[in-house]
Amino acid sequence: MLPSPELTTFSQIHAVFLTADSAIIRWDTDAPSDSQIEYGTSASYGQTTSLLESPVRSHALFLAHLTPKTTYHYRVISRDLAGHRAVSHNFRLTTPAARPLISVKTYGAKGDGSTDDTAAIQTAVNSLPNNATLYFPRGTYLISASQGIEVTNRRGVSWKGDGFTTLLKRHAAAHPTARIATFTNDSDFHISDMAFDANGIT
Repeated sequence: MLPSPELTTFSQIHAVFLTADSAIIRWDTDAPSDSQIEYGTSASYGQTTSLLESPVRSHALFLAHLTPKTTYHYRVISRDLAGHRAVSHNFRLTTPAARPLISVKTYGAKGDGSTDDTAAIQTAVNSLPNNATLYFPRGTYLISASQGIEVTNRRGVSWKGDGFTTLLKRHAAAHPTARIATFTNDSDFHISDMAFDANGIT
């Protein structure tokens, strides 16, 4: 049996999917090894992720509960199958500012499962600035327009709900081919923690 290759180098260490309060750190190693990160607001770090023991060459770990508009120092740590431990140089990332959070109920949406919320949600979408989050509190929001909610030429916008208790649903009076939403020429658009139901199919 050939011996396992020894860990000697890191490569491609970088932060991806950076948000106001989280980041994913990715890196590669030249031998299968485990994954861990030290991080903090100074080069002394102070926080350490849980050790991911699975030996891999391509690594990714999630940093949560970060502070918006803050610079963090981090370094990656990996140990190969033979127990050789390697620690990277110091790297830095800066979290962006938190996006404004605006509720659709501010614009009159009910989410009660009986009111047609199309106009209210469309007004909220049209009024939302770029790089902001439109929040859908728990409830069922009925949509009747043939194109659904139309989102056009928006950048850095998010829709966020309260999980599967937030539902955007086609109104019973809508045409059978009506959409829940139509997105045109949008960039960096994110939808999370909500469900869509068109004609009974979620």
